[in-house]
Amino acid sequence: MSRAARPGVPADREVLPLALPGGLDAAELEFEGGVYVVLTLPIRGADDPTFWSLTATERAVASAASAGLSNAEIAGERGVAIRTVANQLGAIYRKLGLHSRAELAAYLQGARPTGVELEDHAARREGPSTK
Repeated sequence: MSRAARPGVPADREVLPLALPGGLDAAELEFEGGVYVVLTLPIRGADDPTFWSLTATERAVASAASAGLSNAEIAGERGVAIRTVANQLGAIYRKLGLHSRAELAAYLQGARPTGVELEDHAARREGPSTK
């Protein structure tokens, strides 16, 4: 392989091109005499227009599901049928391009836009504080 001259990379070091998956970006960083590769992946969410395609109800269901509540628990909390919750989750996954609750939780973790509060289902699940 040919050696490419790159700023900050010694001439005897080989620089290999990276094939990165979609959205992933790489940059070199020099720090305290070392050369590092920094990988970044954009966080979807507030900047993702599809987030805003969710209705208020879908955002509430997404919040509850990502907090670990089951479909039955969400249905009981919202006063709807379990199948309604399943259908709403299907619509949420489709709109956001997701496939599972784990992906939804990760999406919402990085997607909490300023000024949009998602319900705190974990606190409600634990019951009243005993302080």
